[in-house]
Amino acid sequence: MAQPDVRVPGFDSVDFGLELQTESGSVFSVTWDPPGRFEGIGLREQPRLGTGVRADAAVAVWDVTGRSRWAALRGAEILDVRPHYQPWDEHVGSYWCPRITIAFLPATVDLLLGDAEPNQQLVPSADNIAIAFDLNPTTSPASTG
Repeated sequence: MAQPDVRVPGFDSVDFGLELQTESGSVFSVTWDPPGRFEGIGLREQPRLGTGVRADAAVAVWDVTGRSRWAALRGAEILDVRPHYQPWDEHVGSYWCPRITIAFLPATVDLLLGDAEPNQQLVPSADNIAIAFDLNPTTSPASTG
């Protein structure tokens, strides 16, 4: 396949997860977690292959550093990584994370539990990640709530 699963105006959509590699070589994976001990969207310092999926799994991998909306962020400094936790069961005091915001020096990227419906609108999803780009934020990432 030459293209990601879904690329629609405003966001990309991936089935299982993505990896981010820093300039120093650290690899972080983002994926949705099924119901259980962990649920929601998670960010871990580990590669997807060999941890999130078997090392010999037949997967499609797209390097987006030279194209797509990620190209504008190649080499950009990460200012903040913010998970957005929400109450899951207030009686038990548990939470889940449906969205993670990564603030780069020139932009912000939201990774969220979402998918594209047939009319290409963003809708919630328990087993898909939507990647929403704001390449021209109007406020400083440090000042957003």
